[in-house]
Amino acid sequence: RNIPKVSLPPIIEKSKTDYLLEVESLLSNATSLYEQNNVKDAYEKLSQSIRLFYSNKLNLEKEIITSDLLPLMKRFSKNEKSLVEESLQLSDMIEFAKHTENNNKFKQITIEFSKIIRKEKI
Repeated sequence: RNIPKVSLPPIIEKSKTDYLLEVESLLSNATSLYEQNNVKDAYEKLSQSIRLFYSNKLNLEKEIITSDLLPLMKRFSKNEKSLVEESLQLSDMIEFAKHTENNNKFKQITIEFSKIIRKEKI
């Protein structure tokens, strides 16, 4: 019997640049959605970008949920941890229609999170 050989693609390890580009893309997508008044989806993308960023920064094998992420952030600055906690909790509430958007809160969060991303690129 002749069984054809299947060649598998090589295992490619994601570099720091790859995940940061993906995080920035999600954040950009979130901002576009927000500017189109699609607040719920914007917060969903924002939350996804934050969780992806920290899943990679903490060298985890998968993207994690908010309740699993926060306890792992003990070594981060108080400001960074509270930004993440506030952002993810607000995102969850807006996604599940338990809260409405506050004036400029989204923009404030994206500006602060972008600063964190920029520092990671250095």
